[in-house]
Amino acid sequence: MTWWKLLLASLLACLLSSPALADGQLTHLTGKVRVQKAIGSLVDAKKGMTVKQGDSLITGDDGYVRVLMSDGGQMVLRSNTEIKIDAYHFEQEQPDQDRFVFSALKGGLRAITGLISKRGQRDAYQANTHTATIGIRGTEYDLRVCEPLPDKKNDCDGLAEGAYLAVIVGAIVVTNELGYVDLMAGQFGFAPPNLPPVVLTRDPGVSFMLPASLDGEDDGALECSI
Repeated sequence: MTWWKLLLASLLACLLSSPALADGQLTHLTGKVRVQKAIGSLVDAKKGMTVKQGDSLITGDDGYVRVLMSDGGQMVLRSNTEIKIDAYHFEQEQPDQDRFVFSALKGGLRAITGLISKRGQRDAYQANTHTATIGIRGTEYDLRVCEPLPDKKNDCDGLAEGAYLAVIVGAIVVTNELGYVDLMAGQFGFAPPNLPPVVLTRDPGVSFMLPASLDGEDDGALECSI
């Protein structure tokens, strides 16, 4: 069992019993990490900071951050990554109203989905990139987004422009206006611009190593209440 699942099991009951939760909380971080608040302010991130619908998370060249969502899901953002929480709604007694949609603007992440992806509507959890929409249900996955830079290169060590995925547990569907592809555990996928998504035969560089400060058990400093 990975540290992801150990942390999830130990904190889920605590999170669900709390009367008022933020959408997410930053449990661990290293390097340069900032939060663009929905109201417009850009602030340096700190451990324990909460994030909500409309906020963006931005990591620098050496930045990593782990986010625990109120439904028990979590994600780690790798360096040079930006995501925006477009929509989030979770109430324990109202599964039909579950919603988690985020935009992965650049960079990459590793995630384990929480209750939102396992109950209620099948399309409740979605990740959007500039080349595809990713529908996720009950899944552990890696995502990497490669965009062209002004010099016609990209920020992904020579990988072609598009969204890359690796499914560790469960299944996802990758869709754009030209088609879709289902990905199962152990499979890799690619959604290029102006072409339908495809299955890849090997990992093109989606997976990444976590820094030691994030790749371990929780240190106990995270409080139950948010």
